[in-house]
Amino acid sequence: MDSGRKGGPQKPQKMEQGVEMASFFSGQECSPMTVPVINRCFHVDKTELPEKYSERVTACYELEYIPWGTGRVITNGKSLPAVPGTVFFREPGMRVHGILPYSSYGILMDSVPICDVPQVSVFSVSHTVGFLFQDVYKSYLTGDSLEQIKMAADVINILYYLKLSAKTENGQAESVSLQYHKERLDMLTRHIESRLDQHITLEELARVCNVSPSFLCRLFKQMYNETLFSYINRLRIQRAKQLLIETDRPIKDICDSCGFGNESYFYRLFKRMVCVSPTEFRKNHQQPFFDSRLRGGQGR
Repeated sequence: MDSGRKGGPQKPQKMEQGVEMASFFSGQECSPMTVPVINRCFHVDKTELPEKYSERVTACYELEYIPWGTGRVITNGKSLPAVPGTVFFREPGMRVHGILPYSSYGILMDSVPICDVPQVSVFSVSHTVGFLFQDVYKSYLTGDSLEQIKMAADVINILYYLKLSAKTENGQAESVSLQYHKERLDMLTRHIESRLDQHITLEELARVCNVSPSFLCRLFKQMYNETLFSYINRLRIQRAKQLLIETDRPIKDICDSCGFGNESYFYRLFKRMVCVSPTEFRKNHQQPFFDSRLRGGQGR
């Protein structure tokens, strides 16, 4: 039959896709896919945190998603930040110790259908992975048999995204810290640039990144090779230099508009970073014919 002839050539294509998918999930060609066996799910809300977590040894496979937090999770002696968007995967026999505060969704399984799952992955808080964890927990609470099927499918999707996140162009796992830096610190620098004319505190910046102040300082120094407030002062001095050249505003006004509450400190910092005083800098760089009437369009 004609339909048979059309169907024939499609079978090898499906087989190749199956081999590719099995290889992606298991790392072994044509390894059969199994269904994850889920025995329990949990959710710890940030409003119901315990006083502390004790160190424990995992008895089964675990997936844990962090929707909120500034704590840390120590796994087999390795400490990593428990920050929003982080997913931890654990195998039986791992030693785990959670350092609060952080909230989490957890999935405990007797088996998983995928090999070589990365132990830590970091996603944006709006990524599908977070919603999948929430859906799994909701399905678990219903106890409905149909929801059990959906729950298993959602877990497979979570594992798929974990495997996918570990793949880069050269096939190597992407650094967790690099993923974290890229999203959090980009957001932080935008916030700083929008508030250079205002008083900025470390606590405020830590809240922007949803991490502790001490962790933010270490993170920023590691990424930019300078301290957080050295970076802020450098941006403020750059803005002051621009205003000194492009305007004839009094230096005290420029000091205030760049976020320096103390004029003496501004003079000392400016001279240390630029090697001349603000007055000398303006004299050396401003056009000799510079006139406020010309800038205002009222020149003759």
